[in-house]
Amino acid sequence: MKRIISGIALAMLIICTLMFASCIKPAKVNGLVGDLNSDGVVNIEDLTIAASAFGSRPDQPRWNSQTDINKDNVTNIVDMCIIAKHLGETAPTVVSATVNICPQSLNLRSRGRWITAYIELPEGYSSDDINVSTIMLNGTVPVELEPVAIEYRNCNEKPALMVKFERQEVIDLILENYQFTDKFGTVSLTLTGELKDGTFQGSNNIKIIL
Repeated sequence: MKRIISGIALAMLIICTLMFASCIKPAKVNGLVGDLNSDGVVNIEDLTIAASAFGSRPDQPRWNSQTDINKDNVTNIVDMCIIAKHLGETAPTVVSATVNICPQSLNLRSRGRWITAYIELPEGYSSDDINVSTIMLNGTVPVELEPVAIEYRNCNEKPALMVKFERQEVIDLILENYQFTDKFGTVSLTLTGELKDGTFQGSNNIKIIL
């Protein structure tokens, strides 16, 4: 049975090389499109999973929502082509960054303009490797493209990229996603972004004053 399914998957791959590569741009999951078994690489196993659900729709026995790559409620040749287009891609390297957020104590009633963050990458990486426009705070608040600067903040003179976020947007994020039972609290804010080769992620806890 597995050989039959693999044969179908290979046949679909050949068809895909002869057909259009689909202009649909599905969302990435963990940085990859088509990694149906979440093993960090798009390969024949993912095509096999999609082939097992080929032709199925919701509420049918063979339906697998993960195989519906373009979310049109059917697993078909378009989904197979999308997977084939990304064959061989692997999950991007996630670099652990040191993040410091200022102020460390944030009064949610304050009217300042900015929340400032300093991003320091580990040895072997440079602040120049960061694609500033992709930086997000908690996956929701986008970075302000100006002002941006590289500063030397540590005694070892390691460079840190300084970026800013709109204070009110950060406060709104905190109020919408955290509940507090006291006048004071602590939240973890996470910065993510793309590098020239991979992505970075770093978190910092700050105190909250209601």
